[in-house]
Amino acid sequence: MYLPHDPGNPYQVAGQLLINDALTSDASAIVQHSNTEGTCLYKDGAFHNRVIRKTYIKPCMLDGIILHNFVYEVQMQFLQGNCGGILFRSNFPLMYYFLVCTNGQYRLVRYDRDNVANRKILLVQTTSALHTGLKAINTLAVVAQDSHFELFINTLKIAQAQDTAYAEGQIGTLAHTCSIARTDYDCVDTTEVRFTNLHVWKLP
Repeated sequence: MYLPHDPGNPYQVAGQLLINDALTSDASAIVQHSNTEGTCLYKDGAFHNRVIRKTYIKPCMLDGIILHNFVYEVQMQFLQGNCGGILFRSNFPLMYYFLVCTNGQYRLVRYDRDNVANRKILLVQTTSALHTGLKAINTLAVVAQDSHFELFINTLKIAQAQDTAYAEGQIGTLAHTCSIARTDYDCVDTTEVRFTNLHVWKLP
């Protein structure tokens, strides 16, 4: 999980490498578990995040690492269904997540499972930077500095946002069955996303 080689930070902020993890086995960073919503599982040399309930999300967390300012990058591949992405500053059920979908849409969401009034879609848009469709591979990243967030797809900056709700927390991955925010019109029963090459740089 903690490797000495720094693969290089392409996001133009200076930070200390904290995690360089290929996510190839259960000795890797993200914790495996299953419940009625889905599974967090290592198989076939990668980490798989699978959600099996329509309109649901399935978060998978790195255990024991609390971050405030950071760069977080991971490579993902759509295997089945609609959307996948990364989550950060999570004190579940509170978190932010950056989601991309097979239809080319992305969104940044402030999430609170237990308080609908605290949920907010901070950004929702489509982008040509995203490789769309099943089997497509993309590299997602977020740079979080205090209340400021910058979002990247395939090292291209696509958006930025501000929010002060959550100051620190865990990071992880996410699968989502719905490709359109706040509706069940375009949702599927199952979504599975494959993740590899997770990097985190801690910022001052």
